Amino acid sequence: MSTGPVERALSYHGRTKHHLDRDARALGYLDWSTQPGGPVEDTRPMTRAPYEHLERARREPAPR
Repeated sequence: MSTGPVERALSYHGRTKHHLDRDARALGYLDWSTQPGGPVEDTRPMTRAPYEHLERARREPAPR
């Protein structure tokens, strides 16, 4: 039995959509070879040490 493109799309959506009680069905990994443009790497220079501001906020009380 052949189905049209709308029926195939709705069927795929029903099988792979997210639910309130579980994640969407997936391969378990992202196949980068099928993604447009591939992975994007953040090449911006880091302006401060990671989490530095969080450590400072933990030590200093918030301004009122």
